[in-house]
Amino acid sequence: SGACRLSFYDMEYGTAAADIAFDGDVSDMEIGFNSGHLLEVIGRACPAGGDIKLRMATSGDPVLITGEQHGWSGVLMPMRV
Repeated sequence: SGACRLSFYDMEYGTAAADIAFDGDVSDMEIGFNSGHLLEVIGRACPAGGDIKLRMATSGDPVLITGEQHGWSGVLMPMRV
């Protein structure tokens, strides 16, 4: 439990970082996603905003994403970091 640091890098727009609430058992993990794909999946999982759940085994495995949109789940493939 605690916080998770999200950091973003885009060649055109630069970098950004944000700390978000986090509840999980992961100590250190670095995983990369296409930002457009991640935003689209989050928007579909929680169209009105809210909590999302990301389930993964390792940083190289597909991520199962669920949110407050009842009955909806998505899978997002990570990029190599």
